[in-house]
Amino acid sequence: MLTNSERRVLIFILIVLISGSLAGFLREEPLEERKEHVSFPVNINTATKEELILLPNIGPVAAERILKYREKKKGFKTKKEILEVKGIGKVKFEKIKDKICVKQSDEIKKEF
Repeated sequence: MLTNSERRVLIFILIVLISGSLAGFLREEPLEERKEHVSFPVNINTATKEELILLPNIGPVAAERILKYREKKKGFKTKKEILEVKGIGKVKFEKIKDKICVKQSDEIKKEF
């Protein structure tokens, strides 16, 4: 059993941890504001999960599936190939097709 002093310390530690987590959550930039900072089109061969989530109708699960498909197939050859990812249908593709591109690593190197 805890003494009163130990309980107070434990409660204080919990309050500090919870308030710190809450402060970090409140400081995080809202999704809509982050969308303004992303430059489209997003290269689906190099995009991070966070960048993919900024695409219309792409959530964390779809973004993770895109990354796994990309890794398995060693990248996308065309934009339409994203239709082979589970959960990406024609409707979703129509919403993102103008916001994505497919560049291979050698094409990216040529730009610099």
